[in-house]
Amino acid sequence: MKKVLTTGIAAMAIAAAAGAMTLSEANGKLAEAAEKADTMSAVTKGLSAGDQVKFLNSVNGAIAAMPVSDAEKTAKYVDASKAALKNAADGNLTALVAETFATASLESLAQMNEQFAKELFNRNADAAHPVSDADMKSKATATLDAVKARNAKSDVSNADERNALAALMFIRASEGKPADLRKELTDSLGNDEAAGWIAAALGEGEPKTYEPILGTSESEEESGGRGAAVAPNVMVQTPADGTAALLGGLADTVGSDGKVASSISDVALDMDATQYALPESLTDVGMNRVPRTLNPEKPYYNGIKRGDSVEEEDEPYRYPYE
Repeated sequence: MKKVLTTGIAAMAIAAAAGAMTLSEANGKLAEAAEKADTMSAVTKGLSAGDQVKFLNSVNGAIAAMPVSDAEKTAKYVDASKAALKNAADGNLTALVAETFATASLESLAQMNEQFAKELFNRNADAAHPVSDADMKSKATATLDAVKARNAKSDVSNADERNALAALMFIRASEGKPADLRKELTDSLGNDEAAGWIAAALGEGEPKTYEPILGTSESEEESGGRGAAVAPNVMVQTPADGTAALLGGLADTVGSDGKVASSISDVALDMDATQYALPESLTDVGMNRVPRTLNPEKPYYNGIKRGDSVEEEDEPYRYPYE
């Protein structure tokens, strides 16, 4: 009886620690988390599952608004996303992967698919707990389904490219097994160009290049003036802090709507990213392109001018950092 009671108290303590910080408190550290991986790790660890996804969304929005080079942004996206993934709440890793591939820049995802395949999701990362071919396929397929569902909720012109980069991450992480994984993931993308994008990024028979996939993304005008996603040399070196065996934490199945079959992750994947405003304090640190609200129904939404009628606004909502 005493052992059961002790175990119960310990479980309650862990649950309390996971939600020890409110989203409002976390937003007070938003600018710092966008700059420092240690802060991102600490904040993510203290948030509930749903708030972890919302906070990653906001951090990536803050990074997008920084007046720095593409290479610097790539490094920040990589650090912030890695910190979030390594500190995901139980059952929430798949949702955070989906949010990463929906909100980080396309250029940074070109780096993440390689780096994360090696450092976070490699099937051989934990020799003591080998991953079977069946598990590799189920986790890769389920997570890609979640990524596709999340990107389908966003009004972006490069959802196909984002989905392809997520597939590419698992193709690399699988180390070539099972042999049919690449074909299954590529076919599931439903895009005739995807096979060519993936082959070019893998460098089969010729030098590796991301130019085909990055060159088909949004134009200068569509990107809100942040520069067209062509094929700049944005691959950067980030500090090597060892590998982590995170593959086992991914979901084995998701529903037809991309939701993980658990109440925690349902909250995370079902969140509407447009309703969470970044703190106005960010406007005091040079990030003056971050809107006062991400909700297009609010009068202070960046795309609505004073005096406009919200009901008459026909322009579809676009993420400010996509």
